[in-house]
Amino acid sequence: MPGSPGPAREKPDREKPDRERDVIRLTVPATTGYARIARVGAASLAFRWGFGQRQVQDLRLAIDEAVILLMGHQHRPGTITIEYRIDDGRMVIDGMTTLAAETPEPAHFFDQEAIDRFITLAGELLAEFQLDAAERCVHLVLERA
Repeated sequence: MPGSPGPAREKPDREKPDRERDVIRLTVPATTGYARIARVGAASLAFRWGFGQRQVQDLRLAIDEAVILLMGHQHRPGTITIEYRIDDGRMVIDGMTTLAAETPEPAHFFDQEAIDRFITLAGELLAEFQLDAAERCVHLVLERA
């Protein structure tokens, strides 16, 4: 009969994904104009995964400083790829820089001043971090409270 309700259907629950399996990969040009995308993406995912406001603010700062490192002190052409995932209730972020094919490999990719700044501003906000200048990558871990 037209207009009568049919059998009840279960709607897919899009609001409760299996967050433990979410892996998000973001690749952006290695320029300052794209740093905001990495920060906003990390914050959005942290909220989605149940992190509190203070933790998200800490994460934003850590991502900003990590992207500064990944751009390198001479801002060579290339891309930054950041992978966000949840592992045992912790947000794990791995980032790396890929230089453009025609770009010569620098002797020191991470500027020591930027490393010191990262450690000072973000080091205590994270459960753990690793900075690898030789491989042009960072590894960050934020614990969920």
